[in-house]
Amino acid sequence: MRFLRSATIVSASTLVSRVLGMVRDIASAALLGAGPVWDAFVIAWRVPNLFRRLLGEGALSSAFIPVFQGEKEQHGLTAALRLFSAVLGALSLILAVITLLGIAFAWLTPGTLFGEGADANKAQLTLDLLKILFPYMFLINVMALFMAVLNSQGHFFTPAIAPALLNVFWIAGVFLASRLASEPDDQILIIAGAILIGGAAQLLIQVPVLRAKGVPLRPRLDFGDPGLRRILVLMFPMILGLAPLQVNVLLDTLIAEILVPGDGANSYLFYGNRLMQFPLALVGIAMAVVVFPVFSAQAKAGRKDELGRTLSEALRTTFFLALPSAAGLLVLAGPLIALIYEHGLFRYAPDTLATAQVLRMYALGVPAYCGLQVMTRLFYSLEEVKTPVRVGAIMVGVNLVLNVILVFPLRESGLALATSISAALNLTVLAVLAKRKLGIAGLGGVFRSFLTSLALAAAMGAAVFGLHLVLAGRYPDRELIPKLLWVFPPILLGMALYLGTAFLFRRPEIRSLRRPSR
Repeated sequence: MRFLRSATIVSASTLVSRVLGMVRDIASAALLGAGPVWDAFVIAWRVPNLFRRLLGEGALSSAFIPVFQGEKEQHGLTAALRLFSAVLGALSLILAVITLLGIAFAWLTPGTLFGEGADANKAQLTLDLLKILFPYMFLINVMALFMAVLNSQGHFFTPAIAPALLNVFWIAGVFLASRLASEPDDQILIIAGAILIGGAAQLLIQVPVLRAKGVPLRPRLDFGDPGLRRILVLMFPMILGLAPLQVNVLLDTLIAEILVPGDGANSYLFYGNRLMQFPLALVGIAMAVVVFPVFSAQAKAGRKDELGRTLSEALRTTFFLALPSAAGLLVLAGPLIALIYEHGLFRYAPDTLATAQVLRMYALGVPAYCGLQVMTRLFYSLEEVKTPVRVGAIMVGVNLVLNVILVFPLRESGLALATSISAALNLTVLAVLAKRKLGIAGLGGVFRSFLTSLALAAAMGAAVFGLHLVLAGRYPDRELIPKLLWVFPPILLGMALYLGTAFLFRRPEIRSLRRPSR
């Protein structure tokens, strides 16, 4: 009950952020379209996000929360907060060094190193953007530590709503760019500056809540602290496991840039991925953020039966919500892209068509992406980090091979399909190992629930697609009102059919969702 209620808070807060994120993406697409300028931004934007996923939201959070919880239970809150100060000091020092090295690299590297003419201009713009966005990496990783300690204290709202601030500043940056500059290169630099300010706002909004919780904000450099050393020991294999994945993300970007002819491939991947992130954030990440402290507490107490039941309910609820989301994205990819992005410089052909195909390939992996968020937290809560690390490293190799195979016949959408296939394989292997190696019971019920939800989602998807075809045939014009009719009536029909059928068949996931929503 606690984690489902908290998941509702996180999901609702995330929904606000994602809606604002959609507004920012609409504004960005209308102003800059899908082309060399946005490609340059996407490449530069990958770098701070790589470190965010590798350190802040990846290895650091996953290692910090179990050790912090254990310190609090064994030695009290004061000792746990002292550990937090040591982690804050070490993290700030490491991030400062990385930030300075990154900025120095961007300043000293000439754009002509990557080609001539348009290629050199695109490379130089990417380097200029890196100079602005590297400090954002420092801010967002410190914020991730603040989020982790607040989540460990049972406070979820402020960390979940903070990303909405970034989107507010991003939207403001697009508005100012459209008013203050006429050249796309200048406009994207203004937007990058607004993002940096937004990162500072995300960090600062955590401070009053931390102080109210009695969390000290004085960094302490003490690499001899036993808790910090334990965290570093746990982080090292996690980083080894996450690093290949994040390197693979960069390789995806480079493959799209080098092997897909023309400009726009990275733009299409960005816009398609943004819509895929919607259900991932509202379902997978929301559930994982809230269930991780529960996993950690049950693991520390040795209550493996409770841990299995918690995992089972979290996965069943996750799949119950993720499968219809995937079906909706799959059958309505074209109409959704047309409605959301097809404005200004973002055109029907090739932009809408290419982005919709990317989204369809990402949609196939939505249930796996969401399930992985929960499943990996199970292993981390038990401090069993080597298993997901090894499996993840293998899947990185699988993904890279699939990228090279699929990029030629399917262009950028082949990269999205490779990611979905790799995620499904990763989740399957971890589920088998959780049962055989960790002795976690109850996953058979998860598989049966998955199949039932899949059948309901497939039937819903067929009905949604049928209604869309009828409406698109009756209202074929590519104006705003027809686009709204192509999307919203089918979505409402799909929600009513899916939830109504689940209620009729008395699916237990409905009961799980009704309790906390009240």
